[in-house]
Amino acid sequence: MNKVKKIKDLPNDISLDRVIFIHPNTKQYCRWISQWTYKDGGSGIWYKLYVEGEEESTKLYPLLVNNLQEALNYKIYKIL
Repeated sequence: MNKVKKIKDLPNDISLDRVIFIHPNTKQYCRWISQWTYKDGGSGIWYKLYVEGEEESTKLYPLLVNNLQEALNYKIYKIL
């Protein structure tokens, strides 16, 4: 496992869709797929569950956040 970093510590040339982060509530490993922001400020992240050595899930899950800045403090498990 990589030394644990936070998303905010990633170099600019790393795409977020290569990041496996630790879900802040469930502690599951999740692959960041995309993100959204509403005009009213609400935001979220689409992710897939990640299990080492298994085929990638086809299911997408939403993770609601107050704003995307909050997600910068999520811990990274791995970079693909």
